[in-house]
Amino acid sequence: MRHFLLLSSLLFLAGCTAAPYFQAPAPALNANQEISYQLFTNESIKTASHMQVHLDEAKDIAYVQSFGGGGVAVGVAFGPLGVLANIGMIQAETDADLEQLYGKLPLPVADMFSQAATKQAMQHNANSEVRFHPFVLVVRDEDEMLRMGTALIVEVAQADGSVWGGRYTHQTSLHLPLADIADGMNDTEHTTVHGALEQSFEEILALYLNDRMGNYIESDHVVISSTFLSPRFKLEVNGKVLERHSDRVTLRSGAGLISLPLDDSLTMKNATVKKPKASSKS
Repeated sequence: MRHFLLLSSLLFLAGCTAAPYFQAPAPALNANQEISYQLFTNESIKTASHMQVHLDEAKDIAYVQSFGGGGVAVGVAFGPLGVLANIGMIQAETDADLEQLYGKLPLPVADMFSQAATKQAMQHNANSEVRFHPFVLVVRDEDEMLRMGTALIVEVAQADGSVWGGRYTHQTSLHLPLADIADGMNDTEHTTVHGALEQSFEEILALYLNDRMGNYIESDHVVISSTFLSPRFKLEVNGKVLERHSDRVTLRSGAGLISLPLDDSLTMKNATVKKPKASSKS
């Protein structure tokens, strides 16, 4: 079975269960522990599907789009054949986007991440117990605008032989017309995109470090709907607020720690907590 990077599938599980799951905090750093990392490859991020392709040869820029099919109703009405039709239509639109966008974001992703790690005083060490897979995430919305951010898959080896796994996602405030990127970025656009994504890598590493240092205190339980995380079906996702500023919110969710701009791509409301039913007496 092909694996694919569609955040909404993970977020659906995180947001729609009776008892929401939230990613556990990363293992705590002790005072004498070196802040280091090594790189690894998470194969699911490198694998293409009808909803995920890559815009560069290194497969460091993942592109996600889910438009083109008839929606959930087609699958319900026509069963397996409807689902297959949906996949085929979405695949056709994804392929068309890929033809327009491939190579149009000439970003040295590996170098950008390395520089961001250096700024966060993190050292590359081939023997580190921490493994990172960083990548850029480009998501198309219904208006054919491209929302951009970064993501980081993390594995931390434990003394007992187990491995803690987690994910961190940071959405930038960039939202650029697909057609503009397809036409090729000018120097100003390239500088803007490069700078925003390099800063995003710095911010995502700060999320990781704050998580490991125990700097976050969970506050409000909220439900969000995000174009970046679920561009087509507007799924609701449970989250615990870790930080909130005038222009950004950071949440702990079932799909990891997520930092999102407070703009038109996000709606957020307080979660309604269901009270347990009172037991009946015989």
